[in-house]
Amino acid sequence: MKAFLDDFRDIHIDGTVVICATGKSAEVMREFHDIHYRMIQTIGVNAFEWMYDLTPFYSVFSDKIDMPVETDEHYAKHKAILNNYSMYSFTHNDNDFRFSMPVGYRFQDVKSDDLDKMLNRNLLPSCVTTTEIAIGLALYMGFKNIGIIGFDLYDYIAHTHSEIINQGCDIFQEHAKRKGVNIWNLSEHSAVTSFPYIPFNEFVDNWGADKNGD
Repeated sequence: MKAFLDDFRDIHIDGTVVICATGKSAEVMREFHDIHYRMIQTIGVNAFEWMYDLTPFYSVFSDKIDMPVETDEHYAKHKAILNNYSMYSFTHNDNDFRFSMPVGYRFQDVKSDDLDKMLNRNLLPSCVTTTEIAIGLALYMGFKNIGIIGFDLYDYIAHTHSEIINQGCDIFQEHAKRKGVNIWNLSEHSAVTSFPYIPFNEFVDNWGADKNGD
């Protein structure tokens, strides 16, 4: 059974989620195998599951399944897509996944300050990183408390684009404040400055008992 993006609109109203990117700070997730039992959902980004051997409930991929595999990085992402065990995977193509239900989505630039109109049209923002797309997805799903781990931007390519990435994240933060949504950066050492930092353990302790209705 294939799902569609609009099947997921506002399904986690007032819920809590951790977006799991692939930076080194995501290592802390290894200590929280029971995170779903704490009523916290998870959205994995690209090769997170493969890199950290943890299966998020949702996954977001921005790379096509027919990507080139000449480098180790491409191979890792390719393998992650082919062997993804998440319940639902969000992609920008319609390829079938072996172990998950693919959900296609459409891109639109996040340059517009009116993020509401974009999400109301069932569009996720087109950004520099897949993590930003996952933030848009979390807002689309209605989460109230959004923590982001592994969004470090300390690899060369991401770090050189940190200014434009922060510009996009500023728009997310402005939108979140208007909606009464909290977004935190859970990575102590991160080039992303748009979201306030709190330690991962504090986020789990403060929001892990939230009753998401899941």
